[in-house]
Parts: sequence; C-alpha cells; structure tokens
Amino acid sequence: MTSATKPKDPILCVDVHETAPRRPPESYVVVVTGSRYVTTRPEITDALDQLFEIHEHNLLLVSGEATGVDATVCNWARKHKVLHEKWNANWRKFARAAGPLRNRAMLDAGCDEVLAFPLGESRGTYNCITEAKRKNLPVRIFKL
Repeated sequence: MTSATKPKDPILCVDVHETAPRRPPESYVVVVTGSRYVTTRPEITDALDQLFEIHEHNLLLVSGEATGVDATVCNWARKHKVLHEKWNANWRKFARAAGPLRNRAMLDAGCDEVLAFPLGESRGTYNCITEAKRKNLPVRIFKL
C-alpha cells in the first residue's frame, strides 16, 4: 500500500525504511511508546481518551508494531476510528539497533507530543523518551 492509498481500515502501516506517509496537514500527531510486556491498562486508555476529547477530528497516533502498549494503541485506534501509523523495526537487518532506529524514524517524521508508558527498565521506551527530549518534543511519562 502506498501512502497515497486510503485504506478501508483507519490503520496505516508504515515500514521504518519508507519515507514518512502523507498526513492530513491539520493532524495532531502523537507518538506513543511503551513496554511490550503490559496488557491493556487504564493509564494507557485514559491518556488516549483524554487526547481524543481534545483532538477527536484530527488525532493521529504513531507507535511501533509490538505487543503490549503498541497493541493497546492499535486496538484503541481501531475502536475509535482514529488514524494510526504502525512503524516496523527491521530486526533481521539491524539486530539490536532496529528498535532505536525505528524510534528515531517515528520522531523524525514529526509529532506534536510523545506519550510514554515505561514498565521497569523498558530500554526501548526510555530510548524513545531520550530521543524525543533531544529534539525538544513534549513528553508525558506514565510509569506503569
């Protein structure tokens, strides 16, 4: 699927090696990052619900494509018919560097803020938080 193709499902799948997809210019873009070891938690859905109350018509969520927080974001976006970009990490090609490369690509594509849901050490989540802060992006952290 090209970025110009409008899917029937509001989920947009984007590979980390592609250029950023075309986004509606008025989109409020939020990168969501978090542990793959959590299931749906009220902290996650409550934060998404609050964003939806404010940005219902222009919210666009961006996340990785793992289990845990990423899957929760995907399910929430589908339920609320919110655009959602799922960014893949190419683990075969980049091994342990794949996650940080994907995180950087998600942030480089542009966003208005970052929501982070770390659990314990959550190395990938903290990497994304660090990269976002380096870019002077607003980051809200919800420790699980």
